[in-house]
Parts: sequence; C-alpha cells; structure tokens
Amino acid sequence: MKKITILHGSTIESALLYLKEQSKIQNEDLYADFNDKEIFSTDSIDDAYKRIVGKTKEEFDADNNKWREEYERKEQEHKDNIPKDWHNRNSA
Repeated sequence: MKKITILHGSTIESALLYLKEQSKIQNEDLYADFNDKEIFSTDSIDDAYKRIVGKTKEEFDADNNKWREEYERKEQEHKDNIPKDWHNRNSA
C-alpha cells in the first residue's frame, strides 16, 4: 500500500474522496496522514471519521449541530439580557 500526501486544509470528506480517486487512477490501495491519523482509500466515510474523531460522520454532525444550537441559544439569551437603552446611556 502506497502513501500519498493530502493537501492541508482538506476536510475528511475531501481527503477521502481524493484518496479514492487516486486509488482508481493508480490502480492500487493508498493511504495518507490526516491530523496525525492514517486514512485509507478502502475506508468508508464512517471508518475515516471514527479513526480521526472517534465518531461516525452522523454522530459528529449531530454533536456539531447540538453545539451550534446551544451556542446560538446562549448568544440570543445574552442579547436579550442587554438593557434596551444600553446604547443611549453609553453614547452620552
């Protein structure tokens, strides 16, 4: 199995897609380093996600969505708690 280099800034999906494309072109199984973990042209998207982040893609996306929703809720709560006349009091 041959090692290839993945461009920095790649997502897990784009890195795996590139590996699979290059594997077909070169007609051999390939692997690459991604965030100090190895991913393989034979990996499924879930295999790659589990190896890199310890969760399936669905679990990773669900956790990210949950985090984002909680962040947005807290941000809105913070904005709602700013006194309505705050700008007027501080511009004088």
